[in-house]
Amino acid sequence: MSQPTKPVRLPEIVATIYDLLEPLDTSDRTRVLQGVLGLLGELVVPAAPSAAQLAAASSTGSGQGRIKGPKAIIG
Repeated sequence: MSQPTKPVRLPEIVATIYDLLEPLDTSDRTRVLQGVLGLLGELVVPAAPSAAQLAAASSTGSGQGRIKGPKAIIG
């Protein structure tokens, strides 16, 4: 016999996760979420580069001022 499962209360879970992540900066939030997804065996999507990273990548390097896509910048 299988045991009855508790109903999942997504709003409570979301509120708890929000409270835990709210004091962190964006990069730390991203690392935490990617780490948890990895532990759960879920597909981990690479973080999109920030506006600052995009600006720095387009103004430096040998790209002759061309803006590169996010995959070219991460690394």
